[in-house]
Amino acid sequence: MPGQELLRRLIVKAPPDLVAAIYTLVRRGREIQGEGPSWKEIVRAAQDLGIFTAEEGVEFMGLVTNGPLEAPHL
Repeated sequence: MPGQELLRRLIVKAPPDLVAAIYTLVRRGREIQGEGPSWKEIVRAAQDLGIFTAEEGVEFMGLVTNGPLEAPHL
């Protein structure tokens, strides 16, 4: 599935607190400071909520990091 579709699904289906965490993470990344959740934590929450399957979580992590993580790491 294209990364854009995964991101769209995450934003549309995520509850407000998870969307806020995503925005916090993006801002933190741009500012290179601050505390907040990691992409790994966000993907894990998305999987727990049924937004992503394990495979989609691995694919999404590959899009937001330097490369995909193996499923056991999620």
